[in-house]
Amino acid sequence: MHDFWSGTRKLAALSIGISWIWLNVGAGDVGAVERFVNLNSVTPISPYLTWASAARTIQEAVDVADDGDEIVVTNGVYQTGGRLIAEVKTTNRLAVVKPITVRSVNGPAVTVIKGYQVPGSTNGADAMRCVYLTDGARLVGFTLTGGATTLTNAIDDHRHQSGGGVWCASASVVVSNCVIVGNAAHGNGGGAYAGTLQACRVSGNSAYLGGGVFAGTLDNCTLDHNAASGGGGAASAILTGSVIAMNVAYTGGGTYLAIVHNCTLSSNSASLGGAAYDGVLGSCAIDSNSAGYGGGAYSGTLNNCTLVGNTASWFGGGYYDGLGVGTVNNCIVYHNVTLIGSPNYLGGIFNYSCTTPLPPTGMGNITEEPQLASISHLSAASPCVRAGSYAYVNGVDLDGEAWANPPSIGCDELHPATNAVPLTVAIAASFTNVATRFEVTFSALIYGPTSGSWWDFGDGTVVSNQPYAAHGWSASGNYLVTLWAYQEGLSRATNATLDVQVLKQPVHYVAERNASPVAPYRTWATAATNIQDAVDAASVIGALVLVSNGVYRTGGRVAGGCSNRLAVTTPLAVRSVNGPDKTVIEGRPAPGTTNGDLAVRCVYLGPGSSLTGFTLTNGATRRFNHLGGFIPEQSGGGVWCASSSAMVSDCVLTGNSAYERGGGAAGGTLNNCLFSNNRAWAGGGAANSTLNNCTLSANAADNGGGTSGGVLNNCIVYHNVVHANETNYAGGTINYSCLAPLPADGVGNFSDPPLFVDQAAGDFRLQPSSPCINAGFNGAAPAGSDLDGNPRVVGRTVDVGSYEFQAPQSTISYAWLHQYGLPINASTDGADADSDQFNNWQEWRAGTNPTNALSALRFLPLKPIGPDLVVTWQSVAGHSYFLEGSSNTEPMISFQRLASFSPTSGTTTSFIHTNAARSGALLYRVGVD
Repeated sequence: MHDFWSGTRKLAALSIGISWIWLNVGAGDVGAVERFVNLNSVTPISPYLTWASAARTIQEAVDVADDGDEIVVTNGVYQTGGRLIAEVKTTNRLAVVKPITVRSVNGPAVTVIKGYQVPGSTNGADAMRCVYLTDGARLVGFTLTGGATTLTNAIDDHRHQSGGGVWCASASVVVSNCVIVGNAAHGNGGGAYAGTLQACRVSGNSAYLGGGVFAGTLDNCTLDHNAASGGGGAASAILTGSVIAMNVAYTGGGTYLAIVHNCTLSSNSASLGGAAYDGVLGSCAIDSNSAGYGGGAYSGTLNNCTLVGNTASWFGGGYYDGLGVGTVNNCIVYHNVTLIGSPNYLGGIFNYSCTTPLPPTGMGNITEEPQLASISHLSAASPCVRAGSYAYVNGVDLDGEAWANPPSIGCDELHPATNAVPLTVAIAASFTNVATRFEVTFSALIYGPTSGSWWDFGDGTVVSNQPYAAHGWSASGNYLVTLWAYQEGLSRATNATLDVQVLKQPVHYVAERNASPVAPYRTWATAATNIQDAVDAASVIGALVLVSNGVYRTGGRVAGGCSNRLAVTTPLAVRSVNGPDKTVIEGRPAPGTTNGDLAVRCVYLGPGSSLTGFTLTNGATRRFNHLGGFIPEQSGGGVWCASSSAMVSDCVLTGNSAYERGGGAAGGTLNNCLFSNNRAWAGGGAANSTLNNCTLSANAADNGGGTSGGVLNNCIVYHNVVHANETNYAGGTINYSCLAPLPADGVGNFSDPPLFVDQAAGDFRLQPSSPCINAGFNGAAPAGSDLDGNPRVVGRTVDVGSYEFQAPQSTISYAWLHQYGLPINASTDGADADSDQFNNWQEWRAGTNPTNALSALRFLPLKPIGPDLVVTWQSVAGHSYFLEGSSNTEPMISFQRLASFSPTSGTTTSFIHTNAARSGALLYRVGVD
């Protein structure tokens, strides 16, 4: 007996091969006659009723069989003969035109039906499909390989060029315990067309739609390494309890327009929808997929799914609603990444889901870290437990267990482990040899029902319930990283370990005028004279390249399709000694045309690398026809960032140009940076970047003078131009920023002019009365100092822009004070202008009107409904509230949080306190987060 591959298990078994157990399907039917097939039969005699008289080909036995008979086939590679069926014009190695069962004796490992592929073209007139199955037929325990179809482009019937491995006449056809590998179809279903597939592996097939399967029903199957234009794994199919992994397509790497339940979709890739394109998915684990748009899924309806660890090159690392019809219900969309903004999602309507940031539409959503015990399973401490809505539940969870009411968010309902399913634990790490303080990213590869996990990083740091974790070590040494997983109720735990070697951070020095540079440049006396040489000499991940004063305009490498003065392709830190006023990296415009093949960009930054304290100027890019996309070789004249993990801090980007997007910067995360006098077709200053506390002014573009796309927090985007008209931005997610006109979405934005000290002279610091003072959001402020090296938060709240004003007269947002005509002085904070018993500072925090006594954070009368109590208070859209309650009496009042709220509309918020009327005396209080 062999272990049977169950599609509901994780992907690990794919790397070690698949073994099988014989399923005795159809044997023993009343009236059924067994007919035998042996490739090496010595005396075949029709009707093949004994092994001694067995047929040599399966087709011979099928031809003499009656309805309901069973064809029993022993070991061999069956690759002779062929039969043409009129309705499907491709010739078939085996054509079963009767409702009979064809089964192997010893399974697919030793019993093969092989079609024929045309040399040089695969599909063609001479190609041969492996098997044709009519209504009611069954095929059990074979490998189907080498099949293909014709190329005839008949518009009236595409069926003859579909199903390279097996063509099934209807859903009544059953294919079970088979391996369908290495087949192709010119049309749809490279491995299988239609039918019902049970416990099959479909691998390495290709087609136009449905590289693995088209239009079939699949139960407990595995689809891997298939390829198609749409639906690398499956298209227009129904899949349950299956693994869909490592498939490739243009749209829908895993599935396309499919109905998918209780499945794992992992490591698939596509341009649109890494795991799935459109369709309906329920109770699915979707991880480690990648795409241009929608690393996890592109549009479609998702119910009780978990999308983590997916990657998009552009938008929607977890989910992207490119069709405008997507809904995400009871789902976890977390820990996903993108090259540019919107790591978890872009678009779609979210309900009762766990993601960040909080979706602008929908209801019942939360932003707390989901605390996953594994990629797919909840920990007991997860805020997602029982936090969903039963309105979106269908069937059972990923483990086949019942949903609670209310259900949990994600693909797993938390149940005590009651069976003996073993846990498998492994660790994946980005690097295992690094410098001190460099953060290594880890992935927890835990398979099986899990209720808790934790990391031990060997230095006293322990982190629980994080399927993706990052850690850096402050001291050098050899550290044993351990990942533990356990099943609650069984008191069973298992672990995996990984050694990480941490070295003291090496420093490589750069001095422009050094007379005696000697690699690897480990002292100032032997410092490199250009930055690229020092970067190339750094062999330890996380090493520091320290750069002294100078204008660096020599050296460089080609990366990102363009020449760069500096290309940092491994995770390193490049930092100046004395900041951007003293340290310049200078690119080069193409002679006579600015952007062109001879242009030199200032900097290329790879994933995990950082650049701190430089002026980037005179950079430019290559030039092609506008294709409307985000093209590396013609975007980011100052800096091109190959990942959102590439970080630029405390830099001045000025006088750069890009032919496509991001004159100053494209992609990446930029903190405390100043953009001025940069130019591009879209995003004169920056394009598709995450910008925190940046200032963008005097940039120009055809679309979005300052920025295009991306995410902006605490930024000034003002006095940028588009064809001489002041248009500061084009799209993007913008919060707590100074810009005009105000964006339609986002919170905390204001349009008052920023009041620079001297814009004409290039001094973008803030005047004492600037509305940008104290007007930002501390949660998005970069750690450390501002662009001048001064303390970043001085007046309790961070300023907007790259410079922090060092002598504020109030702790309230100056933009808010301007809005209500309140004076800017120290006495304003405690004054109560409207005599409503809330001072101006409290009204600012609550978002209420300080000149209107009716506008305040107040409770409205409580309303009993039976045993329940409705608690209501005045609220403001865009603010986050928490409600606490206590049944204690003085002097020992102890409040507990009852709920959190983030209203997107309306003037009041309510909470129904169940059975509160039976609790006796109650106290409530509401606060603003």
